[in-house]
Amino acid sequence: MRGLTPNNLFFVFFVGLLALGAWLGYVLSSFPKLETVKLLTVLGISYQLLGIVVLSETISAHAKLKAFIVNWVSGIMIRAHTIVPLGMGLTAFWLFIAEITQLVEAGSFPSARDLAPAAMSFMFYSFIPGIFVDDFVFVPKDEKYKNLENRSRFFGAFLVLSGTAVQLIAAILDFLR
Repeated sequence: MRGLTPNNLFFVFFVGLLALGAWLGYVLSSFPKLETVKLLTVLGISYQLLGIVVLSETISAHAKLKAFIVNWVSGIMIRAHTIVPLGMGLTAFWLFIAEITQLVEAGSFPSARDLAPAAMSFMFYSFIPGIFVDDFVFVPKDEKYKNLENRSRFFGAFLVLSGTAVQLIAAILDFLR
């Protein structure tokens, strides 16, 4: 038996995140009226909470926790931001097509039509912040960001600011409806 290699581990991780996205796509597609604005609000608040935790004194005082967050959590987050919405979008799209072609009972997945484009849009949007987190936190290329303290602060500030931006976008979209 070969054992667990980094490639095998990444494959398991990828499949797990894709399955999580598929499950979320299935569950959210079955909501009677999914409001993507509310999903954005929940996501924004989640970013902010994680950012506050990263910036907190509890984390700042422990080098091992800081290292875990910038070396593991940031990497997992980058991948999850693209893989989970991919699973959600593909599942919602398939469920929408299944309803149109009458493979499932009409009305079984009323929110699939809205979820599929929203999830795929979020996946493509995630590439932009993912590049910044990758370059400044996960695998910093600039010498001044290789310091653990700077990486941790950048990641925390990024989470708080992006959480606020996502909530602001959700509020504007809600206002425009």
